[in-house]
Amino acid sequence: VGKMTSRKASKIHKFTDIRGAESGSASNLAKYIANDVKKNIKSDKKMNILSGNKRRDEFTQILQQNNVHFQELIVYETKNETNELKKIIKEKFSIVFDVNNKIIKHIWLVFFSPSGIEVFYDYITQQQIKDQFEKSHHNKHILIATIGTTSSNKVKQYNWRVDAIAIEPNPQGLALAITNY
Repeated sequence: VGKMTSRKASKIHKFTDIRGAESGSASNLAKYIANDVKKNIKSDKKMNILSGNKRRDEFTQILQQNNVHFQELIVYETKNETNELKKIIKEKFSIVFDVNNKIIKHIWLVFFSPSGIEVFYDYITQQQIKDQFEKSHHNKHILIATIGTTSSNKVKQYNWRVDAIAIEPNPQGLALAITNY
């Protein structure tokens, strides 16, 4: 498991053998599991992979490429609360721009997941403020931080600059990344 899941699982007394916390990414975790399975588990055993409805295929592809037998169980669902997000974006953008669209304040946008970036992109496109956002971002009036490389790569797919990447998915990691900017 990842670092956060490892911490939570360690508090449950039934879990005593928790591994992979230092892997850092889904692909590294999948490689770790594949190597561990080859060394320690009979090949005919099937493991359960607990995941959400939105995840990268890379994790399961690596397991399949390494002949790891598994059953994936969707245990949580990510939903886009677009109305709430639209309200927040509108509110925050009104802080950045005055009525004449002149910049009055700099802000950081922090993205925690690729799906959040997609919702944001759809919203600024629908509201016809994408050009305004991109110009402000280009001029470093709007800065972008991400949690991890997966979200960072998604930001780059839109040809946006990533100003800070929190390697550790926690408040301290985010603060450190922004402070180091």
